[in-house]
Order: sequence, then structure tokens, then C-alpha cells
Amino acid sequence: MLNANKLTGEIPEAIGNLVNLTVFRISNNRLCGAIPRSIGNLVRLESLQMDSNMLEGPIPAELANLKRLRILTLHTNNLTLPPPDQLTSMLSKLKCETKQRTRPLLTKASDHDLAK
Repeated sequence: MLNANKLTGEIPEAIGNLVNLTVFRISNNRLCGAIPRSIGNLVRLESLQMDSNMLEGPIPAELANLKRLRILTLHTNNLTLPPPDQLTSMLSKLKCETKQRTRPLLTKASDHDLAK
């Protein structure tokens, strides 16, 4: 877990080589640039928490490859909305935030708190 470590720079494409990763938390840092499309290679990933950084650009459609993904936090970044349609049907919660507004993009009726 790399939360709140004042990390800077871009997330490298090589992140996609960590294929056994199940949880990736890099929230509350100063990471910038785009979310690497190679994250779609992390097929065991269940939780991807990248909120409160300076990430920008589109949310990669390759995240739809993460069939086990249940938690995705992207709020407090400069990401392009909306997320790809493929993602909204597979996630328990999906929240994104732009500087202009915050809005939940998906919340299931069975709203379990999977973040615990």
C-alpha cells in the first residue's frame, strides 16, 4: 500500500507486469499523467484506489478486463468523464470527480461497504 507517501511522477506502464496483485492503493499522493492501459493486465485485481492524485485523461477501457475488480476509487483527479460503459456494469461503486463537480457514477442497490 502506497497511500499518502507524497509519491510524484507518472505511473509506469510496467505496472501491468504485476499480474498477481490483488489490491493497489496509491491514493493521496501527487501522481500525474494518464492511467496506464497496462493496468488492464492485472486480472487478479479486486481493489484499485487511485483517488486524490493529479491523474488526467480518459479512464482506460482496459479496466474492463479486471473481472474481479469490485472497488475503484478515482475521485479528486482530473479524469475525463464518463467512464467506459464496460466498467459500470461490473463495479460495486464507481466514483469520479472533476474539479468542477463530484458525482457518483454507479451505486448498486445492494450497497455493501467493500472498502473495509
